[in-house]
Amino acid sequence: CMYVYYSAKNSKFPSFVTGTSVFINVGLNLLLSHLMGIKGVAYATSLAAVFSLVVLAMFMKQKVAEIRLISLKNFLIVFAAGLLSWRFAIALRDFFAKYNVWFNVIAFAVIFMAFWIMAYGMEYGVKILKKVTQKRS
Repeated sequence: CMYVYYSAKNSKFPSFVTGTSVFINVGLNLLLSHLMGIKGVAYATSLAAVFSLVVLAMFMKQKVAEIRLISLKNFLIVFAAGLLSWRFAIALRDFFAKYNVWFNVIAFAVIFMAFWIMAYGMEYGVKILKKVTQKRS
C-alpha cells in the first residue's frame, strides 16, 4: 500500500503510519515477549504490520484516487486456498518432523504448489460455474 501512496506523491501519511506501527511493534514486543517468549516477538511484529496495512488500505480512497486493489471474488479464492494450504501444512509438519530439517524445504515447496493449484483450480471452477449459469439464463 505504501507504494500506492508514494506514487501519488503522498509520503507524509504512510510515514506517519509506519512510525506509529514501529511504536506499536516496540510496545507489543515488550508486552508479549514477557508473556509468550520469542513467539510474542513474532506476533508483535505481525500485528504491527497488519495495523499498518489496514490503516493504509482504509484511508487509501480518501488520500489517493479511488482504486480497487483486489476483487472480493479473488480475495475469497486466495483466502480459501490459504486455509486449505494451512491445513495441508499442519498435516505435512507432523509427517516431516521425524526427518532431517532439509525435508522441510520439500514440504514448503509442496505446500506452495498446492496453494497455487488450489487457487487456480477455484478460479477455473468459478469461471465454469459462471458459464453454466449464463447458458441456463
